Amino acid sequence: MDQEYLMLRDELLHLDSVVNNTINFFYVFIASFIAFALTQEDTIFILLSYIVIIPAYLIVISKMQGICKIGAYLSVFHEGGKFNWESRNIKFSQRHVNIFSYIVSSNFPFIFVSAAVVILFLYRTQWDTFSLVYEKCKLCSGFLLFLVVLVLAYKNRNITTKDYIKKWEDI
Repeated sequence: MDQEYLMLRDELLHLDSVVNNTINFFYVFIASFIAFALTQEDTIFILLSYIVIIPAYLIVISKMQGICKIGAYLSVFHEGGKFNWESRNIKFSQRHVNIFSYIVSSNFPFIFVSAAVVILFLYRTQWDTFSLVYEKCKLCSGFLLFLVVLVLAYKNRNITTKDYIKKWEDI
């Protein structure tokens, strides 16, 4: 039992490092790509940054859910005698409410970068040629992609260990 607990805690640490590395690589790539896209005439290059934003965001959400599932498993099946981290962390979180009680902090980079991309896209759009179907399609695509990120953020705004404890207790 102790070995399983320690192995799962190691997996938690691994998933946490995957989340942090994904966000770091995301920032580096987006900064480089946006610098490139701003040198181009066509604003479609700015919108192409969503090819990285959405998959990176989905990876982070998946890993955050994995972290919470493992934390809930540990809380239900392993805590009591020696190990009580998850239960104590839940109690601590209930007593100390802050902004991250309402939204997972890993959502912020993707929401802010997505908003920045839309703002840059709108700024760089050539409004004198807006009557073209191509420009209208890009504008609709930009808002649709931004909406996808906002919906993902809303649906995953509060991923916590508590969400999975009841599911593990039912097993």
